Amino acid sequence: MQSYHGGGLIGNHCNRLLEHAERVCDTLRSTQLSTADGFTVRIGNDDAARVLRVALDKFAACNQLMAAARVLCPHEQRWLRVRCASFGTWFPRRFPAHTVPPKLHALTHHVPLFAERYGSVGLFSEQPIESLHHIANDATRRTLSQARSTSTSCTPRQLVSALRILQTHTIPGKQNIDREERVDIPCLQARLLRCRMGRL
Repeated sequence: MQSYHGGGLIGNHCNRLLEHAERVCDTLRSTQLSTADGFTVRIGNDDAARVLRVALDKFAACNQLMAAARVLCPHEQRWLRVRCASFGTWFPRRFPAHTVPPKLHALTHHVPLFAERYGSVGLFSEQPIESLHHIANDATRRTLSQARSTSTSCTPRQLVSALRILQTHTIPGKQNIDREERVDIPCLQARLLRCRMGRL
């Protein structure tokens, strides 16, 4: 995982952290180790693991509604406000010596207001586009590895293969694309030609 903006995680990294919250917290839990000399050493901190788990759970509850790329129902907007307020009141009580980070203020105050005003937060975020980066990179790697093994440039068939990979991740209900579905190869070849000439 990479960190940006002074150590903060963004996009897919936050999602990955939330998906594996239990395993992340397990790394902090108290564990007893035996050394080669026969000594027993206890490392870790169960309290820190519990606090981190609560923080991740509270953020995950907010993120579930905040990241939804659709219009939220009025009751979901209220739930988002309640969840954000819960996180916003828990943090300063749990960490009284720390100042409230600007992103936490934005989450607890501005996110619910934005959702109530515009009906959604997820529809206005760049997260759906950011989440496609790893898919596009994977499709590019697969296509380029095929191109290297056959010739110096991508063939239309290889480009179609890459487009199908992207389709399975971006078009709802397109997880299993029929082999009979065809992309218009002449149109694709014309696009490739324009791209090579710098006119796309």
